[in-house]
Amino acid sequence: MSASLVGSEMSIRDSYNTIPTKQRGEIFMKKFLGLLLSLTLIMTLSPINVFAQENSGSNVPNTYSEEIEIKDDGFRALLNETLSNKLGQSRDPKAPITQNEMSFIENLEINKFSSDIKVQDIAGIEHAVDLKYLTIYEEVSGIENISSLSSIEYLKIDDFETIGADLSFLGNKPNLVTLIYNSSNGLKSLSGLTPEKAPKLKTLIFTNSTNLNDCLLYTSPSPRD
Repeated sequence: MSASLVGSEMSIRDSYNTIPTKQRGEIFMKKFLGLLLSLTLIMTLSPINVFAQENSGSNVPNTYSEEIEIKDDGFRALLNETLSNKLGQSRDPKAPITQNEMSFIENLEINKFSSDIKVQDIAGIEHAVDLKYLTIYEEVSGIENISSLSSIEYLKIDDFETIGADLSFLGNKPNLVTLIYNSSNGLKSLSGLTPEKAPKLKTLIFTNSTNLNDCLLYTSPSPRD
């Protein structure tokens, strides 16, 4: 270290030592509070900056809060009405719906007799991953989209002529307890419904399905509870 720098350091130190003790305490407190404020601002702003950096350069969408595709305006209106009743909030029938909001829907009734809303296509219902009770009282497209809904416990399908010749559209239903199927002359076989796919099924009702010819297909290898 050069002599000039040593002399400057000693001069600053000597000048500081000449300041009364009380004033030195005040100077120290001001510096301490200034440092504390700086640290607080850094800690407050850092998470925001990190979040912004993570999201600005990321190509991975946040699917939980992302709007889902609902093709049918009537089905969108019905979902918004269901969410409005569930959450206690008024919603526009045309409002976008997110995956997060669909997870709130546990009970859904598609009924041409009790609602002015006309539903033609239920594509998008597959996002209702926590749906437990589903009733369909009218002919709609997209019924195959319920195949991935594994939480369903109660399913009633009524007045549905073009649903298909068998029940393969149901997919795996590990929690299904009750299945009611009315007025479908197009149904010919219970193929697709097995104890392996619906192990909890206890109530199975078919009415006015005059072309059904294998009612004994659904059998269990062991007695049910």
